[in-house]
Amino acid sequence: MVRREIKHFEIITEGGSYQAQTPFSVNSVLSAAGANVKKIGSTVSFNAEIYVDDVALAMKNMYLRVRDLRLPARIYFCDKLVCETDGVTPVYNIDIAGLASKGNNPISIRFDAESVGDLTYAGLSQPLEILRFGGAIIDRVFLTRDHGESGVTLGIKLGLIGNPDGVRAVATLVSSAGQIYYAGLTRGQGSIHISDPLYWWPKGLGVQNLYRLTVNLYGETDIEDSAEMRIGLRTVDTVEGSSALTVNDCPFLPMGATYIAEADPDRAAADRRAEAFVTSASMANYNCLVIPENSPTPSERFFELCDIHGIMVIEEHRALDEAALLSLERRAHHASLCLIDLIGSDKAKAEKAAAIERLPSLALSVLGASPKYVSAPSLPSMKTIRTAVPETERNLFSKSVEDITPPDAMREMLLSVADRYPYPSDLSGFAYASALASVGRVSDVIRGSRLGMGKNGRAVFDRLGDPNMTVSGSAIDYKGRWKPLQYYSARHFAPVRLYAEANGASVVFSVSNLRRLDFIGSLEYRIADASNYTIYKSSEPCEVAAMTAERLSSRGFWDYVRGHEHEYYLEYYLKEGSTVVSKGTLLFVPEKHFAFKKPRIKSVVTGQDRRFSVTLSADCFVKDLEIGFDGVDAVFEDNYIDFTSEAPVKVSFTVTGGMETSYHLKDALELRSVYDLK
Repeated sequence: MVRREIKHFEIITEGGSYQAQTPFSVNSVLSAAGANVKKIGSTVSFNAEIYVDDVALAMKNMYLRVRDLRLPARIYFCDKLVCETDGVTPVYNIDIAGLASKGNNPISIRFDAESVGDLTYAGLSQPLEILRFGGAIIDRVFLTRDHGESGVTLGIKLGLIGNPDGVRAVATLVSSAGQIYYAGLTRGQGSIHISDPLYWWPKGLGVQNLYRLTVNLYGETDIEDSAEMRIGLRTVDTVEGSSALTVNDCPFLPMGATYIAEADPDRAAADRRAEAFVTSASMANYNCLVIPENSPTPSERFFELCDIHGIMVIEEHRALDEAALLSLERRAHHASLCLIDLIGSDKAKAEKAAAIERLPSLALSVLGASPKYVSAPSLPSMKTIRTAVPETERNLFSKSVEDITPPDAMREMLLSVADRYPYPSDLSGFAYASALASVGRVSDVIRGSRLGMGKNGRAVFDRLGDPNMTVSGSAIDYKGRWKPLQYYSARHFAPVRLYAEANGASVVFSVSNLRRLDFIGSLEYRIADASNYTIYKSSEPCEVAAMTAERLSSRGFWDYVRGHEHEYYLEYYLKEGSTVVSKGTLLFVPEKHFAFKKPRIKSVVTGQDRRFSVTLSADCFVKDLEIGFDGVDAVFEDNYIDFTSEAPVKVSFTVTGGMETSYHLKDALELRSVYDLK
């Protein structure tokens, strides 16, 4: 096979023509040229030429391959319409052998505003390809997995372009442990039996074992074509009457957030953002990301990252038409793509039956309506706000802040902040308070899902990150800065989680154990005052079976708290041996009514390049201490921390910008807590 890429195009708009090289979008090219993106007109064309010589014309087959075209378009070859794309089908292979002639052959991709809408989003994320070959080439690799008592049989079927007669192919499978399996494929079909399979597990349940599958297609003498992919061996099934699943016959509760992929045709830039988001999700113990209906399909790189990090992907679809099925077929080999939710369609049951035949490795569920995921809006990081809001308008009710605030979001933030916190004196304080208030609302839903083991819905909120500058319930803002919700997510989604719920001064302790091992340890708790002086403490043994949630006990603290509700708090933690696996603090009144003392906080910063640590200590109780730096972005192993003793706390962090020194970071260190809202 001879493959030739077409990377260079001329963009033709009403306002003029511009040169572009993939990946590009109309917006990126016109912006770089300093042109007015509003003067595009009603149509845009991407034009190129491909030279064809006598050798090329002598080949039996010639195809034009177009991949990842995200918007409807018409494709012309030699001024003849050869394809109309739908914006969903991932790959088009267009036979042009009968149209090509010797010399330059024009190619044009045309978009119109009537079917596309905003033409600035039109673009190409990958080069076009001209494929020339004699017999056949690989278009797709279909896989089936038959799990039995003797192991797993991997079925392999090639989707070929061209003439499959006489095709010879060999598949090679290599495990992460170095085991190698071979299979010859007759007419593009065959199987490999794996007697001792290494399974892929979601994060928190086991290792993300992946196999490398390589298929070589042979011509008369040499390899004509090849395909390579990473695959995982696992089973997924839904649980009747629950939002939980089983993975490899083990109960599994999805925990994470919804994810909106980048629509930018610049795939390299979009992939960098996807990598940042997926890595951040893994760092915060997510085991799941949900792709909402009608949102852009994530890139191949996104699924590769989820495979590696053990993050299950759930896709929501209003309908599974042929284009959607083709898209899923090309991604079904990813271990992370596990569940398809069919939503609100009268034909959903029939579509499910048809989809099972074509997507045997995926679980499918039928939902009457779109799932409602908890969302509590908050302002972005103050550093992010400064990039969009002029200094003269940095107040909560300015026009600039209103422009990034969806309808009703301001009212929700004001009410949630007023319910728990003193009214902040400036916009920075409100950004901090609104982000903490959103944590509280999300925490209640996540706790209910975990303690109900999925019967109360998935432990999923809306959403991981923002695709644009906005006030939202996201855990990471538009500039990639972590909000408090992201740091709290690492605690929400930990394999073992201890909860304390108060009714007056009566407290109920509960534990959610999502490990595959029983938890055997101890529950310890104490009542303390704002100076961290211990009023009362106790402990008791604790055992919770694997993959269960259990209410441990109810304890009344009226004898210690009565009359001191505004100055006493409860500290609680769960220990396994000498290791604290979960902890928290509980106030008996809202934060706005608690008598916090002014803390004296000592700090020491050590490290170099981008890896540092800060050691902090406080002389009294500190609630939700925010660690940050003026002019420097960093991701911390923990943040928004409660200090309950004078013992120093060491927090590691990575600077996400350029190189720094510990001296500069010490000078730039910024700390604030709930006390500072008063």
